[in-house]
Amino acid sequence: MHFTFTHPAIAEARTFRSEVTRQVIGTIETDVDVAEFSKAEVEPAFEIDGKERIISMGDRLWRKSPLDVRRLSESFSVLSKIADTGIGAIDNDFHSALTDIVNGYGGPALPKVTSGLTRYLAYTDAMEYLEEAGPIAKRKLRFVDEGDLEAWRTRMRRYMDNFALVDGVTYERCHEPAIVVDAGLIKLGGFDLYSRHVNRQERTTEGWVRFDDRGLRSDVHVFPADADEEVMQFSELVNRGEAKASWFSIECHGKCSSLVDILERETCRFAMMHATYFSGVTDRFTRRYGADEFKRQRDLGESDFGTYARAAVKAAEAVARHHFDAPCFDEVSLAFDELVAVAGDSDKMFSTAGDRYVWDKLAANTSHLMTRIDALPISFDVTRNHAPKTP
Repeated sequence: MHFTFTHPAIAEARTFRSEVTRQVIGTIETDVDVAEFSKAEVEPAFEIDGKERIISMGDRLWRKSPLDVRRLSESFSVLSKIADTGIGAIDNDFHSALTDIVNGYGGPALPKVTSGLTRYLAYTDAMEYLEEAGPIAKRKLRFVDEGDLEAWRTRMRRYMDNFALVDGVTYERCHEPAIVVDAGLIKLGGFDLYSRHVNRQERTTEGWVRFDDRGLRSDVHVFPADADEEVMQFSELVNRGEAKASWFSIECHGKCSSLVDILERETCRFAMMHATYFSGVTDRFTRRYGADEFKRQRDLGESDFGTYARAAVKAAEAVARHHFDAPCFDEVSLAFDELVAVAGDSDKMFSTAGDRYVWDKLAANTSHLMTRIDALPISFDVTRNHAPKTP
C-alpha cells in the first residue's frame, strides 16, 4: 500500500541573503510502500502465554502493532507522539542531531535555535521546535543539500520496512523470543540483547558495534527458545549442580535460530564486552599514570598493556566487519580467543576491589561461554564459515 509520510529532516542550506551555510531544520514528505500480506501467507511462529502471538510472513517475524500505519500519512504530529519504542528509529536520530546543533556542534541553524532549547534537550522540546519549524519546502532557500534530505528519507523508508498490513491490520517486525540464563536463573528473553531495533545495529564513535547496557551484561546467556535440555544443563553449571527457573510457557513452531547461530552472536557480544571493558581500563590507567605513560605502554611491543590493547581493538574491529561488511566469524572467533588469552595478564592495572570484581565477573562468564562452544557436538570451524572465501 502506498503512503506519503511527513517526517523530520536536517540539511545544509543557504538563504538568498547570505553565503553562510546553515543547518535547515524542518519536515519533508516521503512516498513509501508498506508491505501487504494475505491471511493465507501467515504462519504461526511463537505462542507465549500472556503476550501477543508472533507470526511469520515472508520469512520474517511479526506481531500485531498498536500503531495504525495509515494514520502516519495524516500529519507529522501523529508520528511525533507515537509511544512505541520503535519510533526511536526516527525520533532518536532527530533528537540526537538537534542536540548537537543546540550544543554548538552542528553550525548555525534555520530557524534559529531559541534560548528555550538547552543542552539537556527533551524529546517534547525537540518535537515542538520541529512542528513550529514546519516544511522545509516552504522556506525561501537558494540552496538545500538534496543528499542530506535523501538520507532522512532513507531513514523513514527503513523504519517503514518494519511494518506490514494483513487485511488492513498493522503488524510490526519483532525480535525472536529466546531463553536466557540470567545470573543462573532460566527466564524468557529475546534477541533485543543484540540489537535494540529489529535489523538495526548501531556503531560506537570508534566504528565498532554498539550494544546497550542490557546487552553488555556478562551474566546473561542466550539460548534458542526450544533448547530446553541445553538450558537446564547450563543453569546447573552456573549454579554448581542445581538448575533454577522462573515460570513461563512458550510454544515454538520451528522458527528458532540454531544454537550455532546464537553462539556466533554470543561470541560477538562477549567480544564487545571485553572491548568496552578495555575502554574503562584505558580511562583508569590514564587517570592513575597519565596520558604519556598510557601511550608509552600501549605502544610497547612487549608490554602486557600493549598486547591487551591491540587484542581488544583487533577483536572489536573483527566484530564490526562481521556485522557491517561481510560475515567473517572465523576472524571474530580467533580474535576473541586471543583477547581472552591476554586480558588476564594485565592484573597490575586493577588496583581497587571494584575493578577486580567487575573483571572477575566478566572472566567467569566468558569461561562459561567458552564451555558452551567447546561442548558443541559438531565442528564449529565448519559451521561458522558461512560466507564464500574471496580468492
